[in-house]
Amino acid sequence: MKYWLFLGGLALNFSAAAGWKYSDEVYDLAFQIANTECSSHSKECNEQQQLAQKWIAYIKKHGKEVTPASATFEIPASNLPFAHLLTALKLKVNGEKNKLLTHYKQCVVYEICILNYSNIVLRENLETEYISVRKLLQKHHVRYKSLVNNYGSMLLRGIGGEQDIDGGVALLINNSFEPGISMFNIASFYFDVGNYKYSLRYFEKAMNLGDKDALIHYARHYQFGLGTEINLQLAKDILLDEYTKSSDIKVGYYLFILLYDNPNLGSSSLDLVKLLRDAATKKLPIANLDLGRFYFNGILVKKDLVRAKTEFEFAWVGGEVDGLYYLSITKLVLKESDSCDFIHNNIKNNSRLTVLYNKYCEKE
Repeated sequence: MKYWLFLGGLALNFSAAAGWKYSDEVYDLAFQIANTECSSHSKECNEQQQLAQKWIAYIKKHGKEVTPASATFEIPASNLPFAHLLTALKLKVNGEKNKLLTHYKQCVVYEICILNYSNIVLRENLETEYISVRKLLQKHHVRYKSLVNNYGSMLLRGIGGEQDIDGGVALLINNSFEPGISMFNIASFYFDVGNYKYSLRYFEKAMNLGDKDALIHYARHYQFGLGTEINLQLAKDILLDEYTKSSDIKVGYYLFILLYDNPNLGSSSLDLVKLLRDAATKKLPIANLDLGRFYFNGILVKKDLVRAKTEFEFAWVGGEVDGLYYLSITKLVLKESDSCDFIHNNIKNNSRLTVLYNKYCEKE
């Protein structure tokens, strides 16, 4: 049910007392829902299409600002979860991610809410929610195939209940929905427990199903001899062939790492810099971090502290924690007037900044 992911910005306010307050954007949302093609097994989708169609007709007749209490047709029991779903969509569009979990938990009659609820819990390692999520996925994964990957992974890793490796593997192997991700999840599990022969096997399966992350991991198994003999040439061929076909920035970045660490494989400095710059230009945070280090130290490129600072900032904003640390160092080296204030204000975000602040700023 991917149609939820493409809805535009909402202007919706909901409370138990006031009900829904509609705007043009919410009317457009109802229109999109009403005209969405539902999968044959999705009863909720069909019900919400009917509800959306009724709201469209009612809003056309009575104006844009109405409440459920004023409607002349029956509001189904799923009305409140639907409001939470709409609110979650609004929060997501507005970037208020800290509030999403609360609303997704209140609309788990819908597939998209269960999926997003479980995604947040697993991504953020919210242990207090593990049992609830596993019960939901266990109940609904047969009906909603989009839930199988999360449920299978919870079985594999014993999250929210007893570990069931055989059950998790069997579930994921037979998953027809996003099979590449299923194979990747099995491979990642075996990699994490150190069974590299099995991780190599399943990364290959995922790679053959078109998963580029799996291709990178598969190549790196040969690069480092994980579950197989080291074969640097094969690792290079795998990455170079894919990069030549797709220009994928992550593939290009890991090709850069392989060639930089193994100069005997053959590549000029210009080729290496281009691979890294391409990935950094497209805002792959780890590539920004490495390119920043190169500019900071004058490796393969002319030393340029201002450019290094820019790359470190991109890395930090993109989620690379070390980007903040190296950005702070660069600001100190450049003797920027706000360096110590910047470090002090961000100490809570990186414990390594405490050492910098105590060494260079505490006397100011």
